[in-house]
Amino acid sequence: MGTLFFILFLVIAPMVSILNLSFVTEVTGSIFGVSRPDLVNVDGQQSRTDADVELNMMFFAQAGPNDNDIYYVCRRGTDTIAYFGISKIQYCVGDTILSLDFPGSRQVNPIGEEPTGSVTNYLLGNSPDRWITGLEDCAVLRYGEIYPGIDLVYRLSDGAFKYEFVVSPYADPEVIQMKYSNAGMVEIDGNRLEVAISGFSFRDSGLLAFQSSMENEVSCTFRKMDRETVGFSVNRYDRSSLLTIDPVLAFSTFLGGSSSDEGRGIAVEDGFLYVTGTTSSANFPVGLGYDSSHNGAVDCFVCKFSDDGQTMVYSTYIGGSSNDEPWDIAVEDGYAYITGTTASNNYPTANAYDSTYNTNNDIFLTKLSTSGASLVYSTYIGGTSSDVGLGLAVEDDYAYVTGTTSSTNYPTVSAYDSTHNGGSDVFITKFATNGMSLAYSTFIGGTDSDSAYGLDVEDGFAYVTGFTYSSNYPVANAFQESIGGSSDSFVTKLSTNGQILNYSSYLGGSNIDWGRGIDVDKGFAYVTGWTDSADYPTANAFDSSLSGSQACFVAKVNIEGNSLVFSTYLGSDDYSEGRSIVVGEGCAFVTGLTGGHFPTINEYNSTPQGGYDCFVTMFAPDGLSLCYSRYIGSIGSDFCASIAYDGQSVYITGSTDSVGFPHVNPWQETYAGNGDCFILKIASGDSDCDAIPDWTEFAIGTNPFCIDSDGDNFLDKYEVDYGSDPLDPLSYPSMPQTWYDAIYEDLDGNATLIQNLIAWCDGNASLLETVMWQLDNNATLLTQVISWLDGNHTSIETLFTCLNGNATLLLTVVNQLNGNATRIELIAALVTQNTALIQTLNTSVIGDIDEIRDILDQLGISAGDADCDGLDDLTEISLGTDVLCIDTDCDNLNDAFEVKLGTDPLDDDSDGDTYLDGLEVIAGTNPLDALDYPGRPQGIDTTLVIIIVSGVGVVVVVMGFVLKKFRGNR
Repeated sequence: MGTLFFILFLVIAPMVSILNLSFVTEVTGSIFGVSRPDLVNVDGQQSRTDADVELNMMFFAQAGPNDNDIYYVCRRGTDTIAYFGISKIQYCVGDTILSLDFPGSRQVNPIGEEPTGSVTNYLLGNSPDRWITGLEDCAVLRYGEIYPGIDLVYRLSDGAFKYEFVVSPYADPEVIQMKYSNAGMVEIDGNRLEVAISGFSFRDSGLLAFQSSMENEVSCTFRKMDRETVGFSVNRYDRSSLLTIDPVLAFSTFLGGSSSDEGRGIAVEDGFLYVTGTTSSANFPVGLGYDSSHNGAVDCFVCKFSDDGQTMVYSTYIGGSSNDEPWDIAVEDGYAYITGTTASNNYPTANAYDSTYNTNNDIFLTKLSTSGASLVYSTYIGGTSSDVGLGLAVEDDYAYVTGTTSSTNYPTVSAYDSTHNGGSDVFITKFATNGMSLAYSTFIGGTDSDSAYGLDVEDGFAYVTGFTYSSNYPVANAFQESIGGSSDSFVTKLSTNGQILNYSSYLGGSNIDWGRGIDVDKGFAYVTGWTDSADYPTANAFDSSLSGSQACFVAKVNIEGNSLVFSTYLGSDDYSEGRSIVVGEGCAFVTGLTGGHFPTINEYNSTPQGGYDCFVTMFAPDGLSLCYSRYIGSIGSDFCASIAYDGQSVYITGSTDSVGFPHVNPWQETYAGNGDCFILKIASGDSDCDAIPDWTEFAIGTNPFCIDSDGDNFLDKYEVDYGSDPLDPLSYPSMPQTWYDAIYEDLDGNATLIQNLIAWCDGNASLLETVMWQLDNNATLLTQVISWLDGNHTSIETLFTCLNGNATLLLTVVNQLNGNATRIELIAALVTQNTALIQTLNTSVIGDIDEIRDILDQLGISAGDADCDGLDDLTEISLGTDVLCIDTDCDNLNDAFEVKLGTDPLDDDSDGDTYLDGLEVIAGTNPLDALDYPGRPQGIDTTLVIIIVSGVGVVVVVMGFVLKKFRGNR
């Protein structure tokens, strides 16, 4: 009989503040030897390849073909110890399986980490075509986000299992549940857990919780939840550290058919995400789209999902009989635009600028209807040589396309440069809103090869990045005027009419540098790509040295384009590429691919998975530090292509050939084969609901759990928007000069009124705008409002919202109440059901209730009934009853029924005969007659009832327990 030891650690809070729960599990009896023949075909064999493998070595192996959703198997030598499936572990105990489930958890599959250097092969039958070989073994399995903010990790340590629950800051460890299905007994004895099954006994003893080190012990105990389920009770510990805020992988899904599928571009708008890419699959999942049939070798696909990834709105093929490859997608007002390159002479066109294929690969631009069922327009554009559309942006219905062209007759109009310069040139083309003509189209390039990959548009200015081998690529107002090596990245800003370079600059060192992605925020251009140059230009860098053979770079260019705000390497000890970048709240999010050990900033997936992995990294606004960085992937090769941001979350698409690619809440759970597209969402959350995501608050140093971090009465969001320091209580936001100018004009230069109005709004530009708009800039009315409210703007602001900006109704209310701010506040409270405020008000404060009711009637507004007792809140205020309690005097009669009956809802014994009004109703005596009372001795058991009023009369509800309380008898 052997003994198997399990060690469990529960890790809570951020990296330097860790709470560990550890205990040892003893198992009496042999635990090995259970066979599961459904894991491998009956004629199959398993072999391992590693010259140094010991027969008693423990390892996690990828599971062979099976129908049980099992991803990994833990073995010692050839003995099977456990199976690891989707949020489920099955332990092999003698001839029995003991299942461990996690009630209430997310459905996630385990991801292998830390390869051991050995591999597992499955030799199925006699045909090598059926053999599966080279599956890497690993030493760690991770169930990422099995509960919100909580990872479950299995490790191998000294020939034993080690469990870890890694709990992010502010996540709740008490949501963890472990259910031992089919156990004969699950018992807790003090600080010990015992699980028995088929003559075997697990005893978990010595449970220890500590934070940071074993000297900082935290009290923790097992908690029995039902016959088979246990959890943890953890006493108070430090949950407040802000060293890291670990975002959640909200969903991750495969998307594809049985052939090759790649995600190329992603966009998000108004609660929906849009993805495009290539598919060779005749069974790619399509529905409700323009085209449900695969047309050729490689087609485009366009899919629209809800932003939680759970609902596919539409999915369609787009293409002709040859190869069609989209490279980018943009969305505006629900219309999806894609661009790319096609070799098909029958690519679908509609309302086209050019409906004829021009040979040797053409660019296409296609605009889909909001339903995805039709083409608004679709067109070729190109010349007689090769043309490729690589970048796309849409602003105000104008579509901008960039890429590379070898065609000397590529169409130009209103151009900065109408002449092809040699090799391949960058082009930028702006289409008219109907897609049938060009607003402008221009070459940009030198005498060698030039190509643009990334494009963004802000206020009509087009920004592009890419690579150039030309020593005479056009520069203007540049921070780097000369090419640094064989090829450099470039950053170019084109004027709104397409005829002037506002700025254009090289960006690179003495080797090879390629720009790949660009995003613009308030005139600042953020660029990513990759570099082989050890002397790539850095400034204010997170990392100023090249690591490995090639690194990602991230740069921020100032508004004028003549200097770098920051520029940094971001790389591993091997190879890294930046593919796409997006900016949110001043923070750059970058994605790409990497091999080797890439810098990570959180516990999850901090180890390379094998092959190439995706990465996603968030920079602090100054570029000097990382706020968030992680791998995404599994043991195969995984490539991120595009990233989008919606103000709270980032969305990423790419391609994977990893069967075990992490999927959480997936739309398509299984890998379909030969490379699939993937889509995933990483959500930050907004703990204080101030419209600044938690990860951004962490980046700028504000408190994600407080809307006003410095306590100066200006919200963090307002200070960020208007340029003051949300961490300095002496730093106040100043209103933009444009506001003062507008107010001055609107109020005819009335300086006193302007001063009073600004003071009344505490300098809050948003509130000021609301007031000005809702009162139609009426100086007289504004003067009255300020006077009436004596500077109390809270109530009137609430009322503004309630009345949807109806200045006439507002004037009616304020006039009728003679500017009484408290009574106006009551109206606002009733309208918004602000029960906390209603409770503080009474008749003596608000005056004539009937007058208030008349005003509400004029506004078409109900007074509300917060406690649903049949008396509206205004009536309860007039009576003095509790607006949040159905029985104010606790006499077991509903307040509304007492009003109807005539008893006093504030007196539990209206007739003073020492018997509760409710008791007299049950006994059949008159609660208003002191001489009519129940003739029963004191202390008799009486069933408690509650009388409630309904639309059909009185309903008696028997509660089923005994009332002992009497006031006495005669």
